[in-house]
Amino acid sequence: MRSRVCLDCRLVVGDLPACPGGANHRVVDLASPARAALVDEVWGPPSWRRERRRLARAGGGGAAAGGLGEALGSCGGCDGCSGLGAGAELGELVGAILVILAVALIAVVLVWAIGKLIAYVRARRNMPKPNGALLPPTRHGARRRVRGVVLGEPRGVSALTSAPCVGWAIELSSERFAGNAVMLRDGASLGFDVRLEDGRVAHVPAGPLLLATGGAQDDAPERLEEHLRSVDPAWAPGDEEPAIPFDRVAAVDVRPGDEVEIFGALHLAPDPDAAPTY
Repeated sequence: MRSRVCLDCRLVVGDLPACPGGANHRVVDLASPARAALVDEVWGPPSWRRERRRLARAGGGGAAAGGLGEALGSCGGCDGCSGLGAGAELGELVGAILVILAVALIAVVLVWAIGKLIAYVRARRNMPKPNGALLPPTRHGARRRVRGVVLGEPRGVSALTSAPCVGWAIELSSERFAGNAVMLRDGASLGFDVRLEDGRVAHVPAGPLLLATGGAQDDAPERLEEHLRSVDPAWAPGDEEPAIPFDRVAAVDVRPGDEVEIFGALHLAPDPDAAPTY
């Protein structure tokens, strides 16, 4: 079931019995009415969402209109004309009027622009901001970082690009003032070996594969929308309050020959295919 997702770390749990993050991680099925729990986790309760939408629509729209009224009313009785005297020539009078009109026009445009800026800032401030994962997707423990090169041949195709690979991973996030808020983590190892820098071989078993760092994409993977619908059947572009909002995509396909860094718990085991030594 690709639609089972953890509310706390946003990992696609799939067919796993529980989230690897621990017993305190809550898992819901996005293909069921429980999807509403993820929407609430991301956007807050319905009452909060309605109030934020109202504030965002209001957005200080009256600021520009009020400012324009003040600017238009600031030329009281054309005070600038009072010093011209009764004998002023017509050309001087017309010139003075044009100057006053030009100054008034500049003031109107300036006040209008300031009002628009204020309205934009208020609308941005009141715009709902999605909440991301609160917890890491795995338990903290004895973990190491090792580097090496992927061995063997492709074991299947990527769910993101349909390209031959031995694994793939994706992380969707939403930009925030300080860092990114993770909205979805997904990935799969098809089972592969890595020749480490010290000559040993590490086996990465088939199962979940998470992206630790890197993989930022300027363009979304070609099958991203299809993949999102496999996780959230109700997902649709343009949804005002999606269960999986994002504006950042990080994704990788792992292929034979790629240099990778593994971060996880390592367990030593004899190689059954190794030649005996005497």
